[in-house]
Amino acid sequence: MNIKIVPYSLLMAFCSSCSDSIGYCKNMNKDEINSISYLYNNSPQSDLLPLSKLDGIIQFYSNDSWTESLSIRVLNVEDKKIIQYYMFERDPLTKCKVNTFKEFELTESQFTSLSIKMANLMCNPVNLETSTSIDGNFFSLIFKSENKLQAYNWQSFSNDSNSPDLGIVKDKISNIIGDLMELCLIPNGTKKIIVEQSPKYLDSFEVTAYIRDQYNLKTTQVYLDNHEIKQKDIGLLEMYIHKNDTLNIKNRIHFKVELLNGKIIEL
Repeated sequence: MNIKIVPYSLLMAFCSSCSDSIGYCKNMNKDEINSISYLYNNSPQSDLLPLSKLDGIIQFYSNDSWTESLSIRVLNVEDKKIIQYYMFERDPLTKCKVNTFKEFELTESQFTSLSIKMANLMCNPVNLETSTSIDGNFFSLIFKSENKLQAYNWQSFSNDSNSPDLGIVKDKISNIIGDLMELCLIPNGTKKIIVEQSPKYLDSFEVTAYIRDQYNLKTTQVYLDNHEIKQKDIGLLEMYIHKNDTLNIKNRIHFKVELLNGKIIEL
């Protein structure tokens, strides 16, 4: 099932931004300018208009290259600041496509906070990875500040130890993306636990604990009976437990989650 969504407010948001004089930071090279221009003139999803056709201010895009993608936009719509998110997911059971669109009006203080953080990110390198892969997660952020465009591309919110300066920029970007998700009321993830008979150990069960919908997740720790357990990956625990020790196991495992904007929650 694939529902094509073209929001009414998007159609109403045509304005002078496409004719505004758009500039770039003087330290940008040709490849960076081309990358920014591409993001500005092309929509990350076919159901959305490109920012160059709108009074666009901010656009964040996330794609896991397999089943999920997320777009968040902040736009001028009839003198109001509107934040929208458009999420594409594939149901893990039915394999059907599910599209979700929501939008909210921002207060002046909310928009001002975002604008200040964006202005502090101008004129940094566009590519935030010292090495890239053809698979995995892909993220981009583009915004306009005083008619100058800035954009970023990266694959992980974790800091790259090979480049501390880029790590500092990533932290600032993470904070902004976390704020955007909070303003959109995007859920902070759901704890899922699967307990299965182990094919390897007859006296044990295999326990898999993970966080589904990890959009707003930066780091995690996982605990069993309040003792920290080593994770296989961020938000993922795989372990064996004796069959006599599984009582109430789903409530005994919990995650401590750091959201992208630095807030800490438990799942």
